[in-house]
Amino acid sequence: SHEITVDYPDAKTAEIVLSEENKNPSNRDFILKYNLRGNQIQTGLLLYEGEEENFFSFQMEPNKNVVLDDIPSREYLFIVDVSGSMNGYPLEVSRTLMRNLLCGLRITDTFNVQLFASSSTMFSAVPVEINEQNIEAAIRFLSEGQGGGGTQLLSALQTAYKLPRKDMSVARSMVVITDGYVSVEKEAFELIRNNLDQASVFTFGIGSSVNRYLVEGMAKVSNSESFIATTSEEAAEVAKDFANYIATPLLTRVKIESKGFNMYNLAQKSIPDVFAARPVVVHGKYKGKAEGKIIVTGYQGKKRFRQVFNVTDGQLSKQNKALGYLWARKRIGELDDYKRLFSEDVKAEVVALGLKYNLLTNYTSFVAVDEAIVNKDGTLTKVKQPLPMPDNVNNSAVGAEAEVKETSKFKRSFNIIFEDEIAKNVKRQLTMEFKVMYAKLVSEYLKKYESLRIKFNAEGKVIRVEKFENGSWTVDESMLLDFEKISLKSVNKEITLTLKK
Repeated sequence: SHEITVDYPDAKTAEIVLSEENKNPSNRDFILKYNLRGNQIQTGLLLYEGEEENFFSFQMEPNKNVVLDDIPSREYLFIVDVSGSMNGYPLEVSRTLMRNLLCGLRITDTFNVQLFASSSTMFSAVPVEINEQNIEAAIRFLSEGQGGGGTQLLSALQTAYKLPRKDMSVARSMVVITDGYVSVEKEAFELIRNNLDQASVFTFGIGSSVNRYLVEGMAKVSNSESFIATTSEEAAEVAKDFANYIATPLLTRVKIESKGFNMYNLAQKSIPDVFAARPVVVHGKYKGKAEGKIIVTGYQGKKRFRQVFNVTDGQLSKQNKALGYLWARKRIGELDDYKRLFSEDVKAEVVALGLKYNLLTNYTSFVAVDEAIVNKDGTLTKVKQPLPMPDNVNNSAVGAEAEVKETSKFKRSFNIIFEDEIAKNVKRQLTMEFKVMYAKLVSEYLKKYESLRIKFNAEGKVIRVEKFENGSWTVDESMLLDFEKISLKSVNKEITLTLKK
């Protein structure tokens, strides 16, 4: 979305800065795309040590080039809603969808069909091969299996998870096809969440009025995408998208354990399969020192997979503070789903998380407090504040009077030279903060003098201001009175800045 400059201070870090070539950089969202893939499944670890809690994020990224031998055999169980609300058009779309899905599978795959309403029935006692005869028989089974009355998803899922496997290395996927108007207990969501290592669960919303809350909620719990098909024509396209999404499971039956690394409160209670289109990220907390090992096991193709990651190779940094927010946001998302789907009273827990981790929620909000007193007499002043028009939006959207003709191209009003050795990231942060807090004041003084030199103490307070005039530096006490009204964040050491036009 923007022109950027990328610096690599070390092998594990990329620092990204907006390029000065951008015109109107603030009139659109900043979108950054990046790729972490290598020739094998890559694992990485970010760590953050807080005052009260420590957080980590462990990621498994699929390999860039997929080899067929690395793809395990695939087994699909289609769990189809045949209740009263699915009769007629929705079931017709379901037949089209399932035919397209089955025809898109490989001949080495196997499948089964489970119909559910108030009870459930199986197409076959064991998964069957992909061939024309079995596909047609499955479609007939679906057409003849129309039910009525209530719809019990929980019992259908319980039956599905109990089905035996032909081979432990097979990647099993459950595909739930429903209009979403089913009886769903909280236990059904927990069953999916706790068994991601047993089967991947994908949801298809069928019909012209899909209960998206349920379909998307199940997808969120299973760490997957939801797919919606409202017409038979759309079903064919959606089936293609799904086939691409699930085409390459690279690691199945995934387990993560640790030795010497005390992790707890994982956001995921079980680990889903790693697909070429779906990396896996595990957020959690840990106690004690960031040491020991994280061990990942599973099946890759027909082979057992085992990878050991040394925690000391992870990136422990104060810059990883966002890990705590990510963990809390994941938990708040789960609670919001429970409230929406099961009418649970989650307000107290959401408020507690929002306040503890400084997050915007349905019950908490941010309040901006400006500590700089600009107008001492308290008189209110109305200001017309122009804002950049969003990219590709016509000015007529807000009226001619609101048109902003100027651009927001970066302008370098003055240069800042650090006289002391400071980490690059701290220097960038202080530069931004200084220009926000002092830009107007500095610009005014640089109209009179060639350069300024400002000294801060370890608490960020200005303690000395000098001006360069007639070839020499002199201390200016009157300028000090202006500058000392504002302070920077503490950098735990004295710093001196030289400012030039």
